[in-house]
Amino acid sequence: MELKKNIIPISTGFLLAILFSITVGVLLYYSPQYVDNLIVRDIAKLESIFKNIGQDCIILNFEHDKNYIDFLNVEKFVGNEVGSIILEHPNKWQGPYAPFNPRVQDKLYQIVQGSKGYYIVPGDGVRLSNGKVIGRDLLFTSSTNVENMLKDKKALLSKGGPLGAKVNVVMHGRQMAIDEKALDDANIGD
Repeated sequence: MELKKNIIPISTGFLLAILFSITVGVLLYYSPQYVDNLIVRDIAKLESIFKNIGQDCIILNFEHDKNYIDFLNVEKFVGNEVGSIILEHPNKWQGPYAPFNPRVQDKLYQIVQGSKGYYIVPGDGVRLSNGKVIGRDLLFTSSTNVENMLKDKKALLSKGGPLGAKVNVVMHGRQMAIDEKALDDANIGD
């Protein structure tokens, strides 16, 4: 008789424990891929925003080799810089481009300078589904080939797509062409 009274609470508790275990298992299994899918979606939005900014305002350069994307919610500003982005036509700014600055794992996205230009990538401290952590396992310097990283599953390529995108910068390209010509001119006599 005592067992019959306790069977319902015991079986309910057991069922809840099983459901909780399944939920935790599913979250642990899908969570890393979910984060990557979120990054892919955010990168696509950011790429579109920076394409629009580039077309309207012409992006000349960025202030640093690593620039946090913390200025998309700015409506108006004075000068030719907003955040760390330097614009040729700041008066054509159509901001705010987003109601808030996008984050993943509570970290702002960033624009980093690589060997072939500037790229949008997740912020330092973000853990990707491949187990790599931005800023610890994946480091960005001006000599880093980010293009190759975007094609490498051990770096910035996820099942959902690349976890970064190139940003077109006019001045950076002009400066590189000028530097290459100066280098060629200096080596003419060799």
